[in-house]
Amino acid sequence: MKYFSADQIYTCGPEGVINDGVIVCEDDGTIVDILHSLPINKNCLKVKGIIMPGMINSHCHLELSYLKGQIPTNTGLTGFIEKIQSIRTNYDRQHIAACAQEYDYHMQQEGIVACLDIVNDDFTLEVKKNSRIFYFNLIEVFGLNENYLNQIITKAKKIYDLFRHSQQAVITLHAPYSVSASLLEWYLTTESEFLSIHMQECAEENQWFENGTGRFKDLFDQWKVKQSFTMPTGESSMQSLLRVLPEKIKTRLWVHNTYTKPGDVDRALKSPVENYWCFCPSANLYIEGILPDVTIFPQDRCVVGTDSLASNNELSIWKEIKVLDKHFPQFGLEHWLKCATITPARMIGKDTILGSIEPGKRPGLVKITDPVKESCRPVRLI
Repeated sequence: MKYFSADQIYTCGPEGVINDGVIVCEDDGTIVDILHSLPINKNCLKVKGIIMPGMINSHCHLELSYLKGQIPTNTGLTGFIEKIQSIRTNYDRQHIAACAQEYDYHMQQEGIVACLDIVNDDFTLEVKKNSRIFYFNLIEVFGLNENYLNQIITKAKKIYDLFRHSQQAVITLHAPYSVSASLLEWYLTTESEFLSIHMQECAEENQWFENGTGRFKDLFDQWKVKQSFTMPTGESSMQSLLRVLPEKIKTRLWVHNTYTKPGDVDRALKSPVENYWCFCPSANLYIEGILPDVTIFPQDRCVVGTDSLASNNELSIWKEIKVLDKHFPQFGLEHWLKCATITPARMIGKDTILGSIEPGKRPGLVKITDPVKESCRPVRLI
């Protein structure tokens, strides 16, 4: 049996924040009890600062870790897409896998216990098999050239089969602007009940769907590919997609949402499904130099991601929490901690194990000695 105490324990569960509390857990990390004082004759690790549950990264591209520092900031999304398309095939598999392994370890050290990770190839398969992190693999499809439709589908099925035998995996879409009508039609025939999709990351995305003009038109003309599904729609990208999504896709994770408007949120909430909104603030500042208006979203449906090292300097959920808390202090630290723990655990159906410090769970324990200090880093205790 192990005992941990801290100035404050953020349980992210029914007990809320406990001052000078004591966590009792098994050697494997299973929580046995939460006490308000230390029993006599018990050895306890006393932490200066706070203890919180292990964190969940709700949007990551681990396989792009090899692109750290390769793309300049403030390119805008279309500029970022052009740059990443031009360089992402310039590296060998061994280097890509080694970088993925390095930053999987970094995430573990940062107190991340689960990760919803975008997968475009099998580079990270062996890394994840040997990781302490629980990976929810999102096998992502995209493509506008109808000539490659069968090739895209075949590859997605192959990767899905590789990952689903050892880990959790679903097939998902990249973004509304990056799928052809035929590819979207195929996706809607799959058994996937979980959609994670990049959404409204730049103003030009909505412009493209509303009237078929702007930087996306220029980009697609340059690539000599057809426009994405029925265009223009006269509506935002989110509302255009919502028109065709069936209710069988029961959980929908909208990622970035930098240019999402209240009308988009209202439209999404009209569907009898579970909607969640993921914020990756460091990546938004890296690419577009702007943050989403997080105040317009249902706060119990907000989660946090890092995005990739192509658009971020580190894969740290604690860093993302600090950015959000700095720009939106009205919500308070406890709220943002829940967005990185219990809310995403509930989203992926792991809230009986992860997400909060409660008896019977094994959420991982993370210490942060000085949560106010910018340079302070989280450390995983168990």
